[in-house]
Amino acid sequence: MDGSLAELPGLGRGFGPGTALLLVDPQRDFVDDNRGALPVPGAAALLSLWNQLAAAAAGAGALVVATADWHPPVRSLRQLGRELSIAVD
Repeated sequence: MDGSLAELPGLGRGFGPGTALLLVDPQRDFVDDNRGALPVPGAAALLSLWNQLAAAAAGAGALVVATADWHPPVRSLRQLGRELSIAVD
């Protein structure tokens, strides 16, 4: 697989107004084999496919959303709980 939509018949079709593409956590930490903190083997090969899917979806009028997990700079869950006024035990 070379990471192109042409190799995956049907994928990327059906996008249009009222549809959405959701890319969940396509972060460098997960896809960069050399610098990522939590690399997923082979994930970097999907970058081209993700970009093609996003372009196809956006071009067809679909909503394109990519999520990014985020963690505040806290030392512990207890500290985070105090900052958010929740109980963490």
